Amino acid sequence: MTKYLVTSIIASSTLTSVLALKPYTHIQIVPHLLHQWQWWRIPVWMASYSNAGEVLFACLAVYNLRGLERIFGSRKYAVTFQLVSAVTDK
Repeated sequence: MTKYLVTSIIASSTLTSVLALKPYTHIQIVPHLLHQWQWWRIPVWMASYSNAGEVLFACLAVYNLRGLERIFGSRKYAVTFQLVSAVTDK
């Protein structure tokens, strides 16, 4: 599970950069969510990183949590990772 998370973090950041989708990763509550109803921006914002430093830090954090995956198991670790990602900013 950890290697898939690291791969998806790197792939989403690379695709965002290559396809020039970085303007869509910016999110503001007032114009984007409340007036224009662009709720798809929330998962896109959570899944993409804006620079190489954020990607490196996210990959190192996920890699260092592999011990937690061994303790919890893959399914419980994935649910915990999703809940923590949803609650925190990035």
